[in-house]
Amino acid sequence: MKQKLIMENWRRFLNESLTLEQIDQRYTAGLEEGLISTALTLATFIVGGQTVELDKSELEKAEFMMQKIEMSGDTYSGVPTEDIRTEFDAYMNAALSADYDGDGISDKDIKVSDSTKGAKPDVIVGQLFQYVDGKGTPEQDVDQGDTGDTGASSQITMNVSVAINQMENAPTRQARDDWAQKILDYHEEMGDGSDVPPNVVERAKFYLGK
Repeated sequence: MKQKLIMENWRRFLNESLTLEQIDQRYTAGLEEGLISTALTLATFIVGGQTVELDKSELEKAEFMMQKIEMSGDTYSGVPTEDIRTEFDAYMNAALSADYDGDGISDKDIKVSDSTKGAKPDVIVGQLFQYVDGKGTPEQDVDQGDTGDTGASSQITMNVSVAINQMENAPTRQARDDWAQKILDYHEEMGDGSDVPPNVVERAKFYLGK
């Protein structure tokens, strides 16, 4: 019952006129170079008692969304956007500082305050992390090919180890299945050039009932 009440309270902290999804659809913003989010390939946050694992593309999406919130006005859910930015940067810095061995993966979970009284900046940041979870793309790097007369071409590559970790340690079955599908889609698109281990392909198919 207590957990249910906490989650219900988290759901209350929505913008009176625009939800995160509406802001995502309405505003555009370009990622700046040197974002702290790009320094990590994986970070884990505890949000309202739930585990949220964000890979590099999802961390970039989080920064993208933070920029959109700032563009949407001076406040969001009655909270100054500059206060939300301060909290957002604090959590990102905490995740970066938790990368003790410098491998780009945060080595401990970062707990986002689960305060349930008032639309506080940390609650909104927690909502943002929950929103972007699973919304990142499987692309980790894009290699530019021969542009020739037909325009630029690119090849999608995936950080397979991160994808496998996300699949095997997903907090929910749906998240696990989403990552399994991403891995299979990437494997199929890459064909003979796929670097997904055969046993991982089989495990992903098993999870999806294929």
